[in-house]
Amino acid sequence: MKPVKAMFFIALTMATLSFSAASGQDKRAQALYVNSFIKFIKWPDQLDESKFVVAVLGEENEQFVKLFEKKKKKVGNLPLSLEFFTDLNEMKQCHILFVPEESNQQLDQVIDAFGVQSTLIVTCSPGYNKGAVINIDLENGMDLEIKSAEIRKRGMQISSSLIGLATEI
Repeated sequence: MKPVKAMFFIALTMATLSFSAASGQDKRAQALYVNSFIKFIKWPDQLDESKFVVAVLGEENEQFVKLFEKKKKKVGNLPLSLEFFTDLNEMKQCHILFVPEESNQQLDQVIDAFGVQSTLIVTCSPGYNKGAVINIDLENGMDLEIKSAEIRKRGMQISSSLIGLATEI
């Protein structure tokens, strides 16, 4: 994505997210964030190449389902698949794992289970440093904490455009 186009997209996404957060639509804003991260992360080639998997730990979330069904998009040549898991033992390899605030009590187990797999782990647990890659801070206007060292350790690359939006790196 060209730098000017990327910055426009990011600005538009951030404006939408700020409105969603201010409107009390945290779940929708979280879904928009997770969806937008797809454009700014590059995953290594060794992941499952039959589909691009976004997993959510917890009960099915209507806002995620609506957003991802509406998009019905591909990531590169891969169809996008949205999956929900309530049991860590059922979780499979995924490109993005979103751990919503109501599942924060399982964060340590999630990090241990995924180790340094090339999975972008997104949480709503600001200040959590054990292995999450991106934290969304719901209390401070949807600020982002991006752990670039974790991204590198997991073999992924992140766009400098996204890093520029982080309040903590």
